[in-house]
Parts: sequence; C-alpha cells; structure tokens
Amino acid sequence: MRVATYLGTPELEQRLRLALRLRWPDADILPCDTEDHLLETGPIADIVFLDESSARSPRFELIRTIQTTCDSGIVFLSSEPTDEELLEALEAGADDYLQAAFSPSQLVARVGALLRRLKRGQGPQNSVVHCGPVDIRLDTREVRVSGHELRLTPTEFNLMYHLAVARGGTMTAKVLQKLIWECDEPLYIDSLRKYVQRLRKKLHQLAMSDLDIVAIRGVGYRLAYRAE
Repeated sequence: MRVATYLGTPELEQRLRLALRLRWPDADILPCDTEDHLLETGPIADIVFLDESSARSPRFELIRTIQTTCDSGIVFLSSEPTDEELLEALEAGADDYLQAAFSPSQLVARVGALLRRLKRGQGPQNSVVHCGPVDIRLDTREVRVSGHELRLTPTEFNLMYHLAVARGGTMTAKVLQKLIWECDEPLYIDSLRKYVQRLRKKLHQLAMSDLDIVAIRGVGYRLAYRAE
C-alpha cells in the first residue's frame, strides 16, 4: 500500500505512520510538504491523508483537485469536526473522515474498508445495473441518471449501487453499513447518514433527475421519485 500525506504537524504525521504500520508494516508512506508535491504524488498513491490545516484552501479546493485528477482514496482528518465541515469535505470529494485524535484500531478499520471499496472497481466486471432512470456500469464505475453522468466517489458509488440493486425496496441501515464498510462497528452508522445526505444532494442537483433517497425512520433508506 502506498500512502501520501499532507498534514499540519509532525506529531500527527508520526501517529499516522505508526498506526498504519501496525497493520501494514510494508506500507510506503510519502509525506508531502507542499500542495504541488501532493498533486505530483497523489496519482501514485492508494490513499491520500489531509487534515483541516492543509485541506481548507479555499473551501476544500485541494480535495476537489485531488478527486478530479487522481484515483486515490481521500481521508480527511479534523480535530473537532462539525457536521457542516464534514459534509463540506465529503461534498468536495473526500471518501472518509477521522478525528485527528484517532485510535490505531479505528484508523486501521477505516483504511481497510476504504481499500476494499477501491479494489471493487478494479475487477473485469462488465455488467450493468438498471433501476428506473439509473444505469450503473460496474466495469467503469459510471453512473447515469436519465442519461446524465453522476460523478461519485468510491463510497458514494457503493451506496448508490446497493440502493439501486434493491430497486426501490428499503435497505436497512445495518445492512448498508455491512455492505459498504464490511463492518458492524456503530461508528459507521453516523458515516452512513452523512453519505446519504451527500448523495441525496448530488441527485437533487442533477438536471432532469426526479430521484431521491428516502429515509425510513428507524429502518433505513430507499430510492424513490420525489413525487412519491
């Protein structure tokens, strides 16, 4: 595994390095000291780590640039993230987030889940999933709604895929969590809620789309037309 980092303090860099090497002792960790250095390194990295001091210039523009120029997974670190800050980072293209005061076990769980999500798009699959106006190509990980391309990060793609496969049926939060992160830890339930908000916003912004993600209180989520 190859990891690029652009972090605000040497202490955070060291903690991240130690935590990653507990699980991946051969990980190639590439610290970057400037944005240009990061943009040169990003395309060869599996995962890019940014923190609040390096990812905010301006309004998470660096995350947007990485998301559009690299296939790397992006993890955002923040000391005391608000819901608004996390959603903005996710909107910009981050694939996951962690508090800067992460535990090694939490970091390993989140990174492992992200690596699995990224690898799912590398196989020789060529099938297409249809759900109403939604067409999903598994080989290219392309999603179109009423013919319009919907640009998604790996986590958003997996969420959209599982909702589409249900074809309007309700997916429980626990099942979605297990399918997307392959983990039963409660910390992912809050992540699921934020990713649903993010994907819902993208659907609402898409021209000619009447799709919505409906929350079934206490149960889960389903794809539906806004007119329902």
